Amino acid sequence: MAETKIESIFIKGKKPEVGCIIVHGFTGTPYNVGSIPQIILKHGMTVCVPLLTGHGTDVYDMEKATYEDWLDDVREAYDKLKESGCKEIFVYGQSMGGLLTLNFAEMEPDLKGIIVFCAPLRVRDKSIFYKWKEYKKLRFRDFPLPPGGSPKTDPKLGYNSFPTIKEKEICILMRKAEKNLDKIKCPMLAVYSKKDHLVKAKSAAALCKRTNSIKKELLILSKSGHAISRGPEMDKVEAKIHSYLTSLGYPQIEE
Repeated sequence: MAETKIESIFIKGKKPEVGCIIVHGFTGTPYNVGSIPQIILKHGMTVCVPLLTGHGTDVYDMEKATYEDWLDDVREAYDKLKESGCKEIFVYGQSMGGLLTLNFAEMEPDLKGIIVFCAPLRVRDKSIFYKWKEYKKLRFRDFPLPPGGSPKTDPKLGYNSFPTIKEKEICILMRKAEKNLDKIKCPMLAVYSKKDHLVKAKSAAALCKRTNSIKKELLILSKSGHAISRGPEMDKVEAKIHSYLTSLGYPQIEE
Protein backbone atom coordinates (compact mmCIF):
# COMPACT_ATOMS: atom_id res chain seq x y z
CA MET A 1 0.00 0.00 0.00
CA ALA A 2 1.37 3.41 -1.00
CA GLU A 3 2.15 5.80 1.80
CA THR A 4 -0.23 8.75 2.05
CA LYS A 5 1.59 12.04 1.63
CA ILE A 6 0.21 14.79 3.83
CA GLU A 7 0.46 18.30 2.42
CA SER A 8 -0.87 21.79 2.96
CA ILE A 9 -4.29 22.55 1.48
CA PHE A 10 -5.09 25.50 -0.79
CA ILE A 11 -8.59 25.97 -2.23
CA LYS A 12 -9.46 28.98 -4.35
CA GLY A 13 -12.69 30.69 -3.34
CA LYS A 14 -15.27 32.56 -5.38
CA LYS A 15 -14.20 35.88 -3.89
CA PRO A 16 -10.50 36.06 -4.85
CA GLU A 17 -9.95 39.20 -2.80
CA VAL A 18 -10.73 37.49 0.53
CA GLY A 19 -8.85 34.62 2.14
CA CYS A 20 -8.56 32.66 5.37
CA ILE A 21 -5.63 30.81 6.92
CA ILE A 22 -6.69 27.74 8.91
CA VAL A 23 -4.11 26.60 11.47
CA HIS A 24 -4.24 23.07 12.89
CA GLY A 25 -3.19 22.09 16.38
CA PHE A 26 -0.26 20.42 18.12
CA THR A 27 0.51 16.99 16.53
CA GLY A 28 -2.33 17.53 14.03
CA THR A 29 -2.52 18.05 10.26
CA PRO A 30 -4.63 20.04 7.77
CA TYR A 31 -7.01 17.05 7.73
CA ASN A 32 -7.59 17.40 11.47
CA VAL A 33 -9.67 20.59 11.31
CA GLY A 34 -12.98 18.93 10.48
CA SER A 35 -15.47 20.85 8.34
CA ILE A 36 -13.94 24.28 9.01
CA PRO A 37 -12.55 24.72 5.45
CA GLN A 38 -15.98 23.93 3.96
CA ILE A 39 -17.67 26.39 6.33
CA ILE A 40 -15.26 29.16 5.36
CA LEU A 41 -15.59 28.35 1.65
CA LYS A 42 -19.33 29.04 1.91
CA HIS A 43 -18.37 32.70 2.32
CA GLY A 44 -16.39 32.65 -0.91
CA MET A 45 -13.02 32.94 0.80
CA THR A 46 -9.88 31.29 -0.52
CA VAL A 47 -8.70 28.78 2.08
CA CYS A 48 -5.08 28.00 2.96
CA VAL A 49 -4.38 25.27 5.52
CA PRO A 50 -0.61 25.02 6.07
CA LEU A 51 1.04 21.85 7.32
CA LEU A 52 3.07 23.01 10.31
CA THR A 53 6.77 22.14 10.36
CA GLY A 54 7.49 18.72 11.86
CA HIS A 55 3.90 17.57 11.48
CA GLY A 56 2.38 15.06 9.09
CA THR A 57 5.61 13.15 8.51
CA ASP A 58 7.25 11.39 11.45
CA VAL A 59 7.12 12.31 15.13
CA TYR A 60 10.93 12.43 15.14
CA ASP A 61 10.75 15.38 12.73
CA MET A 62 8.76 17.25 15.34
CA GLU A 63 11.78 17.29 17.66
CA LYS A 64 13.54 19.68 15.30
CA ALA A 65 10.65 22.15 14.97
CA THR A 66 10.25 25.33 17.04
CA TYR A 67 7.44 27.79 17.69
CA GLU A 68 9.28 30.19 15.39
CA ASP A 69 9.03 27.65 12.57
CA TRP A 70 5.28 27.41 13.17
CA LEU A 71 4.84 31.18 13.16
CA ASP A 72 6.85 31.29 9.95
CA ASP A 73 4.46 28.71 8.49
CA VAL A 74 1.52 31.02 9.24
CA ARG A 75 3.41 33.96 7.74
CA GLU A 76 4.16 31.93 4.62
CA ALA A 77 0.46 31.08 4.28
CA TYR A 78 -0.37 34.77 4.69
CA ASP A 79 2.10 35.72 1.96
CA LYS A 80 0.71 32.97 -0.29
CA LEU A 81 -2.81 34.35 0.06
CA LYS A 82 -1.52 37.87 -0.67
CA GLU A 83 0.29 36.64 -3.77
CA SER A 84 -2.89 34.89 -4.94
CA GLY A 85 -4.73 38.23 -4.91
CA CYS A 86 -6.27 38.28 -1.41
CA LYS A 87 -6.39 41.78 0.03
CA GLU A 88 -8.47 40.89 3.09
CA ILE A 89 -7.36 37.98 5.29
CA PHE A 90 -8.79 36.14 8.29
CA VAL A 91 -7.03 33.56 10.45
CA TYR A 92 -8.64 30.59 12.17
CA GLY A 93 -6.71 28.45 14.66
CA GLN A 94 -7.55 25.57 16.98
CA SER A 95 -5.72 24.64 20.18
CA MET A 96 -2.02 25.41 19.61
CA GLY A 97 -3.14 26.76 16.24
CA GLY A 98 -5.23 29.20 18.25
CA LEU A 99 -2.11 30.34 20.09
CA LEU A 100 -0.35 30.82 16.75
CA THR A 101 -3.37 32.80 15.56
CA LEU A 102 -3.24 35.09 18.60
CA ASN A 103 0.51 35.62 18.25
CA PHE A 104 0.16 36.35 14.55
CA ALA A 105 -2.70 38.80 15.14
CA GLU A 106 -0.52 40.62 17.67
CA MET A 107 2.12 41.08 14.97
CA GLU A 108 -0.14 41.67 11.96
CA PRO A 109 -2.57 44.59 12.51
CA ASP A 110 -4.11 44.37 9.03
CA LEU A 111 -6.03 41.13 9.63
CA LYS A 112 -9.77 41.43 9.00
CA GLY A 113 -10.58 39.09 11.86
CA ILE A 114 -9.64 35.95 13.77
CA ILE A 115 -11.47 32.83 14.94
CA VAL A 116 -9.94 30.99 17.90
CA PHE A 117 -10.95 27.54 19.12
CA CYS A 118 -9.77 26.37 22.57
CA ALA A 119 -6.48 28.30 22.58
CA PRO A 120 -4.74 27.21 25.83
CA LEU A 121 -4.33 30.34 27.92
CA ARG A 122 -5.59 28.49 31.02
CA VAL A 123 -4.85 24.74 31.17
CA ARG A 124 -6.04 21.92 33.41
CA ASP A 125 -2.73 20.08 33.67
CA LYS A 126 -0.04 22.38 35.08
CA SER A 127 2.66 19.81 34.33
CA ILE A 128 2.89 21.33 30.87
CA PHE A 129 5.00 24.07 32.43
CA TYR A 130 7.71 21.78 33.77
CA LYS A 131 7.33 18.23 32.45
CA TRP A 132 9.29 19.11 29.31
CA LYS A 133 12.39 19.60 31.47
CA GLU A 134 12.47 15.83 31.98
CA TYR A 135 12.76 15.12 28.25
CA LYS A 136 16.08 13.28 28.72
CA LYS A 137 14.27 10.72 30.88
CA LEU A 138 11.14 10.58 28.75
CA ARG A 139 11.80 11.48 25.13
CA PHE A 140 8.19 11.04 23.95
CA ARG A 141 4.80 11.26 25.65
CA ASP A 142 1.41 10.00 24.55
CA PHE A 143 -1.01 12.74 23.59
CA PRO A 144 -3.51 13.05 26.49
CA LEU A 145 -6.91 11.63 25.61
CA PRO A 146 -10.29 12.46 27.14
CA PRO A 147 -11.89 9.83 29.40
CA GLY A 148 -12.81 6.88 27.21
CA GLY A 149 -11.03 8.38 24.24
CA SER A 150 -9.16 6.33 21.67
CA PRO A 151 -5.87 7.02 19.85
CA LYS A 152 -6.05 8.20 16.23
CA THR A 153 -6.31 5.30 13.81
CA ASP A 154 -5.81 7.42 10.69
CA PRO A 155 -2.26 8.84 10.38
CA LYS A 156 -3.67 11.66 8.24
CA LEU A 157 -5.15 13.12 11.45
CA GLY A 158 -1.77 13.42 13.19
CA TYR A 159 0.49 11.80 15.77
CA ASN A 160 -0.62 9.97 18.90
CA SER A 161 2.57 11.00 20.71
CA PHE A 162 4.92 13.96 20.76
CA PRO A 163 8.46 14.86 21.81
CA THR A 164 8.28 15.88 25.48
CA ILE A 165 10.60 18.85 24.89
CA LYS A 166 8.08 20.38 22.46
CA GLU A 167 5.74 21.34 25.28
CA LYS A 168 8.27 24.07 25.93
CA GLU A 169 7.29 25.61 22.59
CA ILE A 170 3.64 25.68 23.64
CA CYS A 171 4.60 27.36 26.92
CA ILE A 172 6.51 30.04 25.02
CA LEU A 173 3.55 30.65 22.72
CA MET A 174 1.22 30.88 25.73
CA ARG A 175 3.47 33.40 27.46
CA LYS A 176 4.02 35.52 24.34
CA ALA A 177 0.33 35.54 23.43
CA GLU A 178 -0.84 36.54 26.91
CA LYS A 179 1.79 39.25 27.22
CA ASN A 180 0.60 40.99 24.06
CA LEU A 181 -3.16 40.38 23.99
CA ASP A 182 -3.78 44.13 24.13
CA LYS A 183 -2.24 44.44 20.65
CA ILE A 184 -5.10 42.51 19.09
CA LYS A 185 -7.57 45.02 17.64
CA CYS A 186 -9.22 43.11 14.81
CA PRO A 187 -12.63 41.41 15.30
CA MET A 188 -12.45 38.12 17.20
CA LEU A 189 -14.64 35.07 17.67
CA ALA A 190 -13.57 32.75 20.51
CA VAL A 191 -15.03 29.26 20.99
CA TYR A 192 -14.40 27.12 24.08
CA SER A 193 -16.02 24.13 25.76
CA LYS A 194 -16.70 23.39 29.41
CA LYS A 195 -15.92 19.71 28.80
CA ASP A 196 -12.49 20.32 27.26
CA HIS A 197 -10.15 17.98 29.16
CA LEU A 198 -7.06 20.07 28.32
CA VAL A 199 -8.04 23.74 28.23
CA LYS A 200 -10.15 25.62 30.76
CA ALA A 201 -13.09 27.51 29.30
CA LYS A 202 -12.13 30.51 31.44
CA SER A 203 -9.36 31.11 28.91
CA ALA A 204 -12.12 32.96 27.08
CA ALA A 205 -12.38 35.49 29.91
CA ALA A 206 -8.73 36.48 29.45
CA LEU A 207 -9.30 36.98 25.73
CA CYS A 208 -12.43 39.04 26.15
CA LYS A 209 -10.98 41.16 28.94
CA ARG A 210 -7.47 41.75 27.63
CA THR A 211 -7.84 42.10 23.84
CA ASN A 212 -8.75 45.42 22.27
CA SER A 213 -10.75 43.90 19.44
CA ILE A 214 -13.29 46.28 17.93
CA LYS A 215 -15.76 43.37 17.95
CA LYS A 216 -15.67 40.37 20.28
CA GLU A 217 -17.92 37.34 20.10
CA LEU A 218 -17.85 34.31 22.38
CA LEU A 219 -19.39 30.85 22.21
CA ILE A 220 -19.12 28.51 25.20
CA LEU A 221 -20.13 24.91 24.47
CA SER A 222 -21.34 22.38 27.02
CA LYS A 223 -20.98 18.99 25.30
CA SER A 224 -17.88 19.22 23.13
CA GLY A 225 -14.40 18.10 24.10
CA HIS A 226 -11.08 19.60 23.08
CA ALA A 227 -11.58 18.65 19.42
CA ILE A 228 -14.42 21.12 18.93
CA SER A 229 -14.15 21.08 15.13
CA ARG A 230 -14.97 17.36 15.15
CA GLY A 231 -17.36 17.44 18.09
CA PRO A 232 -21.11 17.00 18.67
CA GLU A 233 -22.00 20.71 18.61
CA MET A 234 -20.74 21.68 15.19
CA ASP A 235 -24.20 22.82 14.17
CA LYS A 236 -23.99 25.59 16.79
CA VAL A 237 -20.40 26.33 15.85
CA GLU A 238 -21.15 26.57 12.14
CA ALA A 239 -24.11 28.88 12.76
CA LYS A 240 -21.92 31.12 14.94
CA ILE A 241 -19.14 31.31 12.35
CA HIS A 242 -21.64 32.18 9.63
CA SER A 243 -23.25 34.93 11.71
CA TYR A 244 -19.84 36.30 12.76
CA LEU A 245 -18.52 36.53 9.20
CA THR A 246 -21.82 37.89 7.89
CA SER A 247 -21.83 40.62 10.55
CA LEU A 248 -18.42 41.71 9.31
CA GLY A 249 -19.69 42.08 5.74
CA TYR A 250 -18.82 38.61 4.44
CA PRO A 251 -22.16 36.83 3.94
CA GLN A 252 -22.58 33.34 2.56
CA ILE A 253 -22.63 33.27 -1.22
CA GLU A 254 -25.15 31.59 -3.47
CA GLU A 255 -24.17 28.11 -4.65
